[in-house]
Amino acid sequence: MRNKKIVIIACILIAVSVFGAGCGIAAGQNYTLYKYIDTVYSLAPQKLIDGYKTISAAETSMTVSTIVMPCVYEVDCTIYYSYSAYFAGSKPGTGSIQKVNESVTKHATAFMINENGYLLTNAHVITLENAASYTDLKYQAWEIKINLAETDTYFNAYVTAYDTQLDLAILRISTAQVNVSTLEYVAFYNLQDPTLVDYPTAEMYYGEPVVTIGNTLGYGLAVAQGIVSAPRRYFSDGVNYTAAIQINMPVNEGDSGGVLCNVYARVVGMTTHALSPDGADNVGFAIPSYTILRYIDAVNTGKSNGIVFDTKLDIKYYYTNMREYSEINILSNYS
Repeated sequence: MRNKKIVIIACILIAVSVFGAGCGIAAGQNYTLYKYIDTVYSLAPQKLIDGYKTISAAETSMTVSTIVMPCVYEVDCTIYYSYSAYFAGSKPGTGSIQKVNESVTKHATAFMINENGYLLTNAHVITLENAASYTDLKYQAWEIKINLAETDTYFNAYVTAYDTQLDLAILRISTAQVNVSTLEYVAFYNLQDPTLVDYPTAEMYYGEPVVTIGNTLGYGLAVAQGIVSAPRRYFSDGVNYTAAIQINMPVNEGDSGGVLCNVYARVVGMTTHALSPDGADNVGFAIPSYTILRYIDAVNTGKSNGIVFDTKLDIKYYYTNMREYSEINILSNYS
């Protein structure tokens, strides 16, 4: 333990000396600030900085939007559910427990991940946030309508799987309505092959430019540009820990299930309103891409701790570990 402390102190001293030197950062070097669990937070390598030079700040959000927006959908989800409630009678002691049927409609976002019509969104979009307060709660059905931005074409979708702990859900478009192979889908950014490592990572940098696309307040898809405020934050409910990317943009109702992209139009996370603190301005959070991909792998292998309706799933996704626009090195988990 003593040796570990010495290493950490040494790294801090190195970092301080680098920053104290003003412009003393050598081109091409990557200075590690500190290491936390499986993620290294660092100054952006020079090659990354050089890459940004080819994209002006004014062009970034428009370029990313042009590539990603055809993959993102507005979602209207009506949840039909039932629960048991006690109703008092006209006389003392004559009350009874009765089944109650109700429904609620939510506006959110989803994005396509493969040519087979599978989409991702947040689990809280298709479930009740206060589910624990209901007795004998049962989800009877979902009516999910999705449509592409600036169009009048709506598709039906159904729930394939969801996990409320991870706040992730998988939807699928009805193939009877549309040739899903004609629809656009995203590619994720993931530093390592998510199927070959226990803890896949998505390397993010403090201050890295990012773009979000979401159905803000249910008004329709909207684009926002900002930075990564912190590559990783942790939230705990006392039992489970949730990792998230903090950004300097608010994530409002309707943005849940939206995409968080790097400047190369690769998805690094899913924005979620569930983690947005009350009363905070210009603060938002996103579920990292490695959490999303691990969840899909768990669903495919039957190891998910959540609810899975379809069996023998083989949900494909695409990812890259390159920071570039080229389609080279776009890999599939079934490639």
